[in-house]
Amino acid sequence: MIPDGLQEILYSLQRNKLRTALTAFGVFWGIFMLVLLLGSGTGLKRGIEKGFSSDLRNSMWIRSTRTSIPYKGLAHGRKVQFTEADMVAIRQQIPNVDIITAENPLGSARAADIQVIYGHNSGSFGVFGVAKDYFNIKRYQEYRQGRRLNNLDDDERRKVVVIGTRVKDRLFGDKNPLGEQIVVNGVNFTVVGGVL
Repeated sequence: MIPDGLQEILYSLQRNKLRTALTAFGVFWGIFMLVLLLGSGTGLKRGIEKGFSSDLRNSMWIRSTRTSIPYKGLAHGRKVQFTEADMVAIRQQIPNVDIITAENPLGSARAADIQVIYGHNSGSFGVFGVAKDYFNIKRYQEYRQGRRLNNLDDDERRKVVVIGTRVKDRLFGDKNPLGEQIVVNGVNFTVVGGVL
């Protein structure tokens, strides 16, 4: 025997089929949108964390760009270049800066336009020169092989490089690249490490 309260609910649902269907759809749609938004938020969070995954969590990168207006007789659209003096000024004027370093692209910062050669293999890649303490900011960078660049490399002006996965796969295949010489813009560099 069905209790009276349940009978009344079933009777009401049968008499108001459209309202029942619309209410059920509304509940379904609300839950669907909640799941979709939570999934999107989680995906966005993970994407941002991955973008900063190799850097210190409290790091900040400043990039130069082109000017938008003329200044003191200089034309608009000129590229602003940071110098060592800018790094010194930042350190002097902002006392809480713990580490300051530079990353300088060879060629375009956004394009893989530098020819890198190993034996008979070659490819175009993005190439960056980095200053002291760079790898202190890239503290969480994972290394497949070898080591990171260090201050001794910088002090002695060693011609050494750390290569990425794409460079390793394209130029070396299955061969171990450590200790091998690659040519970048006509200059020989020794591979000392490889990152993921």
